[in-house]
Amino acid sequence: MSNSFKKIKYIIEQEQPFGKFLLDSSFYLAHRHDLHESEPLEEHIKLVNDYLSLIVESNNLDTTIDKLIEDFLKLNRFEEYQIEVLGEKLKLFFCRTIIFHDLGKINPNFQGDALKMNNSKFKSKIIPNYVLKTHHSKLGSYIYIIKHFKDVILSGLNGKEQQICLFFILSHFETSWK
Repeated sequence: MSNSFKKIKYIIEQEQPFGKFLLDSSFYLAHRHDLHESEPLEEHIKLVNDYLSLIVESNNLDTTIDKLIEDFLKLNRFEEYQIEVLGEKLKLFFCRTIIFHDLGKINPNFQGDALKMNNSKFKSKIIPNYVLKTHHSKLGSYIYIIKHFKDVILSGLNGKEQQICLFFILSHFETSWK
């Protein structure tokens, strides 16, 4: 393989902490426990990222992911110089599907619902007849898509390059909304 993109561990290390872009991030919970304190969302996301990094390193998955991305781009007839740029973007997008997965837990209905997080800080913020009800994955997908659509549109990539990036992003959307 001619390309080696940034390692997942490096990508994770470069990500902004959750609390940098969400007001009152410490109020959000990820998991509720009856026997001990509930797990804060910020802590949970860090733990997931640490596990992702560990799993990728332990199983040498960076090489496999790089090869899949490179083959995908070659199949779509991109030149070597394009593969270098697009490969980095697609690997970032891939990694962020996992990083962004739990962000949908900011849904106030998920936080405040007695059967979900039962978070007292969100009891008064529950939205009646909310389209997402108490679910979190669809909101996480939506946040992921909006963030990355904006990044692609503002990236300076040409039409075909933008198209392949948007296809990649939307493939995440399609599977999460079934």
